[in-house]
Amino acid sequence: QEKKKSNNLVLSGVHGKDKVTVLRSRNGFLYSGGHNGSVLEHTLEKDANDDIYIMTTRSFHCGPVASVYYINWDAQGNMLVGGFSYNDFCLYDCTNPYLL
Repeated sequence: QEKKKSNNLVLSGVHGKDKVTVLRSRNGFLYSGGHNGSVLEHTLEKDANDDIYIMTTRSFHCGPVASVYYINWDAQGNMLVGGFSYNDFCLYDCTNPYLL
């Protein structure tokens, strides 16, 4: 796991060269979606100097979704991701991988 130093909680480079398109928080984690078709789960940590670091703890590939614009969870806790595949908007269940 690579630590990325962040001033003012800027998520720079967490999706590589692709942009971060959506942020959500849930149960103490920060989730980011990007133009690379993935969702990353992050934690925030402070060091002895009170510098804040963003640690990526998990990565979710979102099937046919190429650009993630929506992250939410259903009543059972399944992660639902919305975004575009070419010109089509898709809703994808990342917990039980299938296209809705």
